[in-house]
Amino acid sequence: MRVALKEQYQNNCKDEKLRTKKEFYVEKCESKRSGYDWDFKAFLEKGSCGDERHILSELNAERGGQCNLVETSVAYGGCGLATSLMEICFTDVDVGGVDPETDAIFEYNKLKKWREMANKYCEHIVYLECDPIEPTPTGACSAYLRAAINTKHLMMFTYPNLQGLMDVMNVADVAKVQFKSNPDLFRQAHGAEWYFCKCKKESLFECHNMS
Repeated sequence: MRVALKEQYQNNCKDEKLRTKKEFYVEKCESKRSGYDWDFKAFLEKGSCGDERHILSELNAERGGQCNLVETSVAYGGCGLATSLMEICFTDVDVGGVDPETDAIFEYNKLKKWREMANKYCEHIVYLECDPIEPTPTGACSAYLRAAINTKHLMMFTYPNLQGLMDVMNVADVAKVQFKSNPDLFRQAHGAEWYFCKCKKESLFECHNMS
Protein backbone atom coordinates (compact mmCIF):
# COMPACT_ATOMS: atom_id res chain seq x y z
CA MET A 1 0.00 0.00 0.00
CA ARG A 2 1.41 3.38 -1.02
CA VAL A 3 0.81 6.10 1.60
CA ALA A 4 1.41 9.83 1.18
CA LEU A 5 3.49 11.64 3.79
CA LYS A 6 1.00 13.99 5.41
CA GLU A 7 1.58 17.62 4.47
CA GLN A 8 1.73 18.82 8.06
CA TYR A 9 4.77 16.59 8.71
CA GLN A 10 6.81 17.38 5.60
CA ASN A 11 8.79 20.16 7.30
CA ASN A 12 9.32 18.41 10.64
CA CYS A 13 10.16 14.92 9.34
CA LYS A 14 13.76 14.14 10.33
CA ASP A 15 14.60 11.99 7.32
CA GLU A 16 15.54 13.92 4.17
CA LYS A 17 14.83 11.00 1.83
CA LEU A 18 11.29 10.62 3.15
CA ARG A 19 10.71 14.40 3.01
CA THR A 20 11.83 14.39 -0.63
CA LYS A 21 9.93 11.25 -1.61
CA LYS A 22 6.78 12.40 0.21
CA GLU A 23 5.44 8.86 0.39
CA PHE A 24 6.15 5.46 1.88
CA TYR A 25 4.81 1.93 1.67
CA VAL A 26 2.90 -0.12 4.25
CA GLU A 27 2.81 -3.90 4.24
CA LYS A 28 0.24 -5.83 6.26
CA CYS A 29 1.81 -9.04 7.54
CA GLU A 30 0.77 -11.96 9.70
CA SER A 31 2.39 -11.24 13.04
CA LYS A 32 5.22 -13.31 14.45
CA ARG A 33 4.86 -11.59 17.82
CA SER A 34 3.15 -13.57 20.53
CA GLY A 35 -0.38 -12.35 21.17
CA TYR A 36 -0.74 -10.36 17.95
CA ASP A 37 -2.43 -11.23 14.65
CA TRP A 38 -1.18 -8.53 12.28
CA ASP A 39 1.86 -6.30 11.82
CA PHE A 40 1.62 -3.12 9.77
CA LYS A 41 5.14 -2.22 8.60
CA ALA A 42 6.21 1.03 6.97
CA PHE A 43 9.05 1.07 4.42
CA LEU A 44 10.64 3.84 2.38
CA GLU A 45 10.59 1.57 -0.68
CA LYS A 46 8.15 -1.25 -1.33
CA GLY A 47 9.20 -3.98 1.10
CA SER A 48 8.30 -7.47 2.16
CA CYS A 49 7.07 -8.90 5.43
CA GLY A 50 10.38 -10.62 6.09
CA ASP A 51 12.47 -7.49 5.62
CA GLU A 52 13.28 -6.47 9.20
CA ARG A 53 16.24 -4.24 8.31
CA HIS A 54 14.44 -1.42 6.56
CA ILE A 55 11.34 -0.90 8.71
CA LEU A 56 10.63 2.76 9.45
CA SER A 57 7.75 2.13 11.83
CA GLU A 58 5.67 -0.86 12.90
CA LEU A 59 2.26 -1.32 14.49
CA ASN A 60 1.09 -4.62 15.99
CA ALA A 61 -2.64 -5.40 16.03
CA GLU A 62 -5.11 -8.05 17.14
CA ARG A 63 -8.49 -9.05 15.81
CA GLY A 64 -11.35 -7.49 17.69
CA GLY A 65 -10.30 -3.89 17.15
CA GLN A 66 -7.00 -3.93 19.02
CA CYS A 67 -4.50 -1.46 17.51
CA ASN A 68 -1.44 -1.28 19.70
CA LEU A 69 2.31 -1.15 20.18
CA VAL A 70 3.63 1.32 17.60
CA GLU A 71 7.40 1.59 17.37
CA THR A 72 9.05 4.15 15.08
CA SER A 73 12.76 4.39 14.33
CA VAL A 74 14.30 7.51 15.91
CA ALA A 75 15.60 8.53 12.48
CA TYR A 76 12.01 8.89 11.24
CA GLY A 77 10.63 10.91 14.11
CA GLY A 78 8.33 13.80 13.30
CA CYS A 79 7.09 12.13 10.09
CA GLY A 80 3.62 11.17 11.35
CA LEU A 81 4.19 7.47 10.71
CA ALA A 82 2.47 6.35 13.91
CA THR A 83 -0.61 8.38 12.99
CA SER A 84 -0.71 6.92 9.47
CA LEU A 85 -0.32 3.34 10.71
CA MET A 86 -3.03 3.89 13.31
CA GLU A 87 -5.42 5.23 10.67
CA ILE A 88 -4.84 2.12 8.56
CA CYS A 89 -5.36 -0.15 11.57
CA PHE A 90 -8.52 1.72 12.67
CA THR A 91 -10.14 1.00 9.31
CA ASP A 92 -8.75 -2.48 8.55
CA VAL A 93 -11.51 -5.06 8.04
CA ASP A 94 -9.46 -7.94 9.47
CA VAL A 95 -8.63 -6.05 12.66
CA GLY A 96 -12.31 -5.18 12.93
CA GLY A 97 -13.83 -3.59 16.02
CA VAL A 98 -14.35 -4.07 19.74
CA ASP A 99 -17.53 -5.80 20.95
CA PRO A 100 -18.44 -4.18 24.30
CA GLU A 101 -20.37 -7.31 25.31
CA THR A 102 -17.26 -9.52 25.23
CA ASP A 103 -14.45 -7.00 25.80
CA ALA A 104 -12.34 -7.74 28.88
CA ILE A 105 -12.84 -4.26 30.35
CA PHE A 106 -16.29 -3.23 29.12
CA GLU A 107 -17.81 -6.42 30.52
CA TYR A 108 -17.04 -5.42 34.13
CA ASN A 109 -20.34 -5.08 36.01
CA LYS A 110 -19.35 -1.66 37.34
CA LEU A 111 -19.04 -0.39 33.76
CA LYS A 112 -22.56 -1.38 32.68
CA LYS A 113 -23.54 2.26 32.08
CA TRP A 114 -20.71 2.82 29.61
CA ARG A 115 -21.13 -0.59 28.00
CA GLU A 116 -24.77 0.21 27.26
CA MET A 117 -23.84 3.60 25.78
CA ALA A 118 -21.15 2.04 23.59
CA ASN A 119 -23.58 -0.59 22.32
CA LYS A 120 -26.31 1.94 21.65
CA TYR A 121 -24.39 4.77 20.01
CA CYS A 122 -21.11 3.44 18.56
CA GLU A 123 -20.95 2.02 15.06
CA HIS A 124 -17.30 0.97 15.40
CA ILE A 125 -14.87 0.91 18.35
CA VAL A 126 -11.10 0.53 18.37
CA TYR A 127 -8.95 -0.06 21.45
CA LEU A 128 -5.38 0.86 22.29
CA GLU A 129 -3.25 1.53 25.34
CA CYS A 130 -1.32 4.76 25.83
CA ASP A 131 1.82 3.20 27.25
CA PRO A 132 4.87 4.24 25.17
CA ILE A 133 8.09 2.28 25.60
CA GLU A 134 10.74 4.38 27.37
CA PRO A 135 12.34 6.76 26.55
CA THR A 136 9.36 7.70 24.34
CA PRO A 137 7.28 10.24 26.31
CA THR A 138 3.56 9.95 27.04
CA GLY A 139 2.99 12.84 24.67
CA ALA A 140 3.66 10.50 21.73
CA CYS A 141 0.12 9.17 22.24
CA SER A 142 -1.12 12.37 20.60
CA ALA A 143 -0.62 10.45 17.33
CA TYR A 144 -3.47 8.16 18.40
CA LEU A 145 -5.80 11.08 19.00
CA ARG A 146 -5.01 12.50 15.57
CA ALA A 147 -5.65 9.11 13.96
CA ALA A 148 -9.00 8.87 15.73
CA ILE A 149 -10.07 12.30 14.50
CA ASN A 150 -8.90 11.58 10.95
CA THR A 151 -10.94 8.35 10.81
CA LYS A 152 -14.08 9.92 12.36
CA HIS A 153 -13.74 8.10 15.70
CA LEU A 154 -14.70 11.32 17.44
CA MET A 155 -15.67 10.04 20.91
CA MET A 156 -13.52 8.10 23.35
CA PHE A 157 -14.00 6.03 26.48
CA THR A 158 -11.04 5.92 28.87
CA TYR A 159 -10.29 3.54 31.75
CA PRO A 160 -9.58 3.63 34.65
CA ASN A 161 -10.19 7.14 35.92
CA LEU A 162 -9.37 8.15 39.48
CA GLN A 163 -12.59 6.47 40.69
CA GLY A 164 -11.78 3.23 38.86
CA LEU A 165 -14.55 3.90 36.34
CA MET A 166 -14.69 5.19 32.75
CA ASP A 167 -14.68 8.69 31.35
CA VAL A 168 -16.22 9.48 27.98
CA MET A 169 -15.32 12.61 26.01
CA ASN A 170 -15.05 14.24 22.62
CA VAL A 171 -11.62 13.55 21.13
CA ALA A 172 -11.03 16.86 19.36
CA ASP A 173 -12.74 19.32 21.72
CA VAL A 174 -11.79 17.79 25.07
CA ALA A 175 -9.25 14.96 25.01
CA LYS A 176 -6.83 16.50 22.52
CA VAL A 177 -6.84 19.86 24.32
CA GLN A 178 -6.34 18.37 27.78
CA PHE A 179 -3.74 15.88 26.60
CA LYS A 180 -1.70 18.54 24.83
CA SER A 181 -1.69 20.63 28.00
CA ASN A 182 -0.29 17.82 30.19
CA PRO A 183 -0.05 14.27 28.76
CA ASP A 184 1.03 12.62 32.01
CA LEU A 185 -1.68 14.30 34.06
CA PHE A 186 -4.30 13.33 31.46
CA ARG A 187 -3.27 9.68 31.59
CA GLN A 188 -3.17 9.73 35.40
CA ALA A 189 -6.65 11.26 35.65
CA HIS A 190 -8.41 9.34 32.89
CA GLY A 191 -6.44 6.10 32.48
CA ALA A 192 -4.24 4.59 29.77
CA GLU A 193 -6.87 2.26 28.24
CA TRP A 194 -8.51 4.14 25.39
CA TYR A 195 -11.51 3.15 23.27
CA PHE A 196 -12.29 5.27 20.22
CA CYS A 197 -15.90 5.34 19.06
CA LYS A 198 -17.23 6.13 15.59
CA CYS A 199 -20.79 7.26 16.17
CA LYS A 200 -23.80 5.74 14.44
CA LYS A 201 -25.17 8.19 11.85
CA GLU A 202 -28.70 7.89 13.17
CA SER A 203 -27.70 8.94 16.69
CA LEU A 204 -24.93 11.50 16.21
CA PHE A 205 -26.39 14.02 18.64
CA GLU A 206 -26.86 11.49 21.44
CA CYS A 207 -23.44 9.96 20.80
CA HIS A 208 -21.63 13.30 20.86
CA ASN A 209 -23.33 14.13 24.14
CA MET A 210 -22.47 10.94 26.02
CA SER A 211 -21.16 11.53 29.55
